[in-house]
Amino acid sequence: MAAENTTNPLITSANRMKLGAMAMNCSHGSTITTAEGAWEMTWPDTLEVCRMADRAGLEALLPVGRWKGYGGKTNFNNRTFECFTWAAGVAAVTEHACIFSTSHVPTTHPAIVAKQTALIQGFVTK
Repeated sequence: MAAENTTNPLITSANRMKLGAMAMNCSHGSTITTAEGAWEMTWPDTLEVCRMADRAGLEALLPVGRWKGYGGKTNFNNRTFECFTWAAGVAAVTEHACIFSTSHVPTTHPAIVAKQTALIQGFVTK
């Protein structure tokens, strides 16, 4: 019999609609723009936004798997933090939100993903 999950906010939150934020690990986030003030994606800013989302009660934080930008005038997502490393760092500074990671199955061995996930879980259960 599986243990009951009592800590995952996606399961335990009383909110009928679960909310999350994504793409904070990529420059520009999810916005293809040349506007001033677009998300630059620095580690201190990323941690602050994740803490704010966590304090606001968002149930999930999700990175985007990306290796290079799209080029062109905006060079959308030209810089990224690797998803598992991002998730471990964010899990260490948040208390509420469920932290996700994404993986490109053909390029990452399942044993490595399991080890990375176990590390992140260690931060969550600290």
